[in-house]
Amino acid sequence: MGYSCARAPSIWPLLAPLRAKNKAKWGTSFPEKVYENAMAVELRSRKIAFRTQAPLKVKYRGEPVGEYFADMIVENSVICEFKALETAPKEAEI
Repeated sequence: MGYSCARAPSIWPLLAPLRAKNKAKWGTSFPEKVYENAMAVELRSRKIAFRTQAPLKVKYRGEPVGEYFADMIVENSVICEFKALETAPKEAEI
């Protein structure tokens, strides 16, 4: 499973162990949605706010250029993307 999150100092210490727990439990066996759902279960059990498949408007030089759907946004500060890969590229590991 590949997994990347833009780091946010206040929430990252909570997310890193959850990511490691899911990776250790299942490895790379399932589609992305399974890992997203597992993370949602973990976050809900800890009462951490999140949204899945959250639409974001993308702008370039102040002009709209498209829309992006983040797999998950945690605490309105961290965007998480889940990737089902045989092995995650080193730059994707956090």
